[in-house]
Amino acid sequence: MNYKYVKYELGSKSGSVSDFGLVAGDDVTNGNVVQAIPADPAFPTVILDSLDKFESFAEGRRRALVWPGPSANTPLPTMKEYQDVKLTPQPVKGDHYQGYIGELQWIDAMSLIPKYRDPVLFKAALELQIRKYFDRLGRKDNELQELMKALWYMKYLCAYIKNDNNPIKGKDVDDILKA
Repeated sequence: MNYKYVKYELGSKSGSVSDFGLVAGDDVTNGNVVQAIPADPAFPTVILDSLDKFESFAEGRRRALVWPGPSANTPLPTMKEYQDVKLTPQPVKGDHYQGYIGELQWIDAMSLIPKYRDPVLFKAALELQIRKYFDRLGRKDNELQELMKALWYMKYLCAYIKNDNNPIKGKDVDDILKA
């Protein structure tokens, strides 16, 4: 999608550009703001008024530019095709995850490392695992398999929180959540 970028410095319009490459982090800090106005009026204007918003918008633009989109010749899968997808029974419990240290899976072992014992850091690591599967949705494994992997990490995160942010074992996730 094409955008027009209108720059404001301390509340006054200072210029506009159509090339996002000409918008910099300095344009959205110290009271400066950039309006990203889409060419298609069906989409909302985006206000970039912080470095976080600027970086998120830039990442979204980068991903949009490289996403091939669905091919006109590639039909979308039917619900039956999704239902027929063969899933591993537990998508993140493959042999390569088992026995990392003794009976621990890799993620279980990471929860025991002193620097990751901080619940904020460990929950952030789990969130990154979840995001990884959403971000690559369908590019490595089929979409449903990727979603099942994200779900497994979400369940792990829920069990970790339910266990008062104390280390758990992946094999105990379902039991912790049922208790």
